[in-house]
Order: sequence, then structure tokens, then C-alpha cells
Amino acid sequence: MTTPAPRPTRAELERCFVAVLGGTRSREDVAAWAAPWHARPDAGVAADQVVWLALSMLSGVDTRIVPDGPYLHPDEQVRQWLDAFRQVRATSPDP
Repeated sequence: MTTPAPRPTRAELERCFVAVLGGTRSREDVAAWAAPWHARPDAGVAADQVVWLALSMLSGVDTRIVPDGPYLHPDEQVRQWLDAFRQVRATSPDP
């Protein structure tokens, strides 16, 4: 029997944004990690709206306008998402 992965933390999600922007993790890798969590609100992630917000953004960070074309969400938008995430996180205590 496998132990389920621990739910994503706010700190972990912030590191994902920073890693995408810094090029240390690919958009595809981050989206592949975030999407299953976002698809399963019953896993408890939806209870923390700050986590849910970040997963919503990160699960689509690899979306392209056309196959092999530019990303739908350019780096500047991802920076705006990170800023918004940080603002919401600062005003909402960790559960």
C-alpha cells in the first residue's frame, strides 16, 4: 500500500512559481504536478482557498496558444500570479 503524497503547502506552491520564472523547473513539470491536485478537490486542497488559487493557476501554466507555439500565459502574467498569490497569502493565515 502506498502512502498518499502530502497535500501541497503554500510555501511549496510559491517555490513552484519561482522555479518556473527562474527556469529551474519546466512549466510542463509544474503543471503535471499541480493538475492532479486541482482535479481532486476532495483531497482537501480546496479547503484552503490560497492553495486552491495557486493550483488553479499552476495547473494551466503550460498551456500553449497552438502546439509548439508560445505559452498562453507569458512570464509577465506568471509574475502577476505570483504577486497576487503572495498578497492573498499575506492576508490569509496558514490553516
